[in-house]
Amino acid sequence: MHLERYRNRFIIVYVVVVVVLYIFVRSALNDTSIQISDKEPIQKAEHIEEYNVKLSVPYLNKEYTIKLNSTDTVLDLLETLRRDDTSYFYYEKTLYTYGLELCCINDTNLSWKLKFNNEDITKNIDDIYLQNDGVYILEPDFTRTSELQ
Repeated sequence: MHLERYRNRFIIVYVVVVVVLYIFVRSALNDTSIQISDKEPIQKAEHIEEYNVKLSVPYLNKEYTIKLNSTDTVLDLLETLRRDDTSYFYYEKTLYTYGLELCCINDTNLSWKLKFNNEDITKNIDDIYLQNDGVYILEPDFTRTSELQ
């Protein structure tokens, strides 16, 4: 008698859980709110030229000048400087789904933003091609630095 009462409750709870699960799974499968769009093609340079570019880090009183190709991106500029033993340039990057973040430039425990023509281009530096005689400026991003500590 005592076990029969629990058995009946278990059956009722089981049926309710199965119905709720069925409704949830069905609504999840019917959700079509995801939009897929094609990424615009990146314009490639028709002919390769040699560009003079400059990376300035005023916060650290450093400036790097380098020659790269017109087909190189801003990320290529940073990677080339990091590989060069004579430049003493170091940084860490973190890739996210929304873009890229820079931190720890020359072992500082700061988050950084990269600007070109006074516009923050940090999140897209792997898609932005270099400009001839372009000056790229690295500045500390004090709004994000507290997250690193």
